[in-house]
This record gives sequence, structure tokens and C-alpha cells, in this order.
Amino acid sequence: RDRASTAASSQPTSSGTVLVDADTSRDEEILAALDAADAKDVLTSLPGGLDGILTEKGRNLSGGQRQRLALARALLARPEVLILVDPTSALDAHTEARIARRLHEARRGSTTLVFTSSPLLLDQCDEVIALGADGRVVGRREDA
Repeated sequence: RDRASTAASSQPTSSGTVLVDADTSRDEEILAALDAADAKDVLTSLPGGLDGILTEKGRNLSGGQRQRLALARALLARPEVLILVDPTSALDAHTEARIARRLHEARRGSTTLVFTSSPLLLDQCDEVIALGADGRVVGRREDA
């Protein structure tokens, strides 16, 4: 929940940033985005859960938690086109595999462009385009 009632912004306070506001109308939506990004552990690591406070730049979270929380916020925004650049680079293979499956489901029917070399993410893509060092297409795979 954001104080500004948007997924892309949060309200700073004197001691940090509020993870979510007290508006419970979006709780299910928020929890679904956190689940898709495998970030529900962030809630248990913060006193107050959804009403918890993040320190400046999320310094009270691990790198993997920050990455997964950023992904959850992007999913919550529900953009028409979502562009992700190595969204799981700070994660272990088991977490990455869970996110790859959940991301595919969460974005079904929407356009998501993922720049990655992760086989786990690429396996979940409907279409994969491989680019060479010069930026030219060197390979393509489409699911039928």
C-alpha cells in the first residue's frame, strides 16, 4: 500500500519509507503482487508487515528482497507494457524459478519484455529473441 495510492511511489517519513498505507482496499492486490515476485518474506522481516517502514533506499532489506520488492511494485502498477532488465539477477535458482512461473501467470495477456540470459526466465517466455554483440537477431524461438 502506498501513501500516494500508486504502486510506483511511496511516502518518505522521518525514519524511512512506508511500505504500504493503511488503505486495506488493495491488500489482496498487493499480496498477489508480492506473491508473484516471491516477496512475501519482506512482510515478515518488517515489524508491522504491510504497515512496516523501510529505511532509506530499503537498506534494511537484502539485495534480493529489494529486487523482488521492486518487481512486486512494477507488477502492482499493471503497465500495458512491462520492461524488465535482469529482474532476478540477485536471486538463487530456486527463487528465480518460482518467480519465472509466477511472472508468466501474473502477466498473462499483457506484454512483458525481459532482457536476460537466465534460462529459467527464458523458458517461461512465449517468444525469445537472441541478439548478437552487434545487436542483430541471431536466433528466435516462438511457442506455438
